[in-house]
Amino acid sequence: MENRTLSAPGSVDSIPGKGNAEDHVSNSTWCARKAMNVVENTRAVISGEILIACQALSSVADISTDYPVADSTQNILNTIRKSIPYRDQGDVWYAIDMENAEQLLMQGAYLNAVAASGITIE
Repeated sequence: MENRTLSAPGSVDSIPGKGNAEDHVSNSTWCARKAMNVVENTRAVISGEILIACQALSSVADISTDYPVADSTQNILNTIRKSIPYRDQGDVWYAIDMENAEQLLMQGAYLNAVAASGITIE
């Protein structure tokens, strides 16, 4: 929702200047800041989706042995589990796990995990 609002074009905030003789005001800096926020939010969403998908896969691992996941998915799960343990006991505060998942994203660990399965990433 926040990204949708931040994605509104900067031109909608343009105001006339110089007694309506000029109708342009540079919004470049504001638009760049909005774009940076969209990227940060998107990074957090993607990291969270990957983390929770791995949590779900770990939750059903014992009962889904007849239905293996793709190599690339397994590699991502293995990558996550190297630094973020499976949590299955009680309430969990995921803030630190989310930060770790985002660091893995920023380091390219997920892309490397997919590439290690033989999928070409361009």
